[in-house]
Amino acid sequence: MEKLDTALSYIQLYTGCNDHTKNRIKHLLESMDCFTIEQIVLPQKIETKTITLRYTKKKISIEPLDKWVVGYCNRKKITEDVLKIHSRKAENVKIRDKFCRVAYKCGYTITEIANYLNKHHTSILHSLYKPQ
Repeated sequence: MEKLDTALSYIQLYTGCNDHTKNRIKHLLESMDCFTIEQIVLPQKIETKTITLRYTKKKISIEPLDKWVVGYCNRKKITEDVLKIHSRKAENVKIRDKFCRVAYKCGYTITEIANYLNKHHTSILHSLYKPQ
């Protein structure tokens, strides 16, 4: 992630964007399943800098979400009830938000996650975009 921060600093420097825009770009890049920074060329006397980013497609998960959740809960040592409970306690919200991020990065759609948790899709979007 150090290379990502370096690349974003150059983007900010040469486009004049503010810190908020830089953080949004960082979040969007991190939310993509696979990306690598191939090359950062820093010529010493030339004003322009070249940053090449390579993206690959998200992996589509073959396993149904219900089965994936069982494995996820076993790894995290939680129950499925903790994910589905309609509570606004901070600890429950953090667990749900982390679940949403991991499930989305594994290739499940926002709609699938929302249907599983009995939430609206905008609640899942909020979980994905709020700071960790």
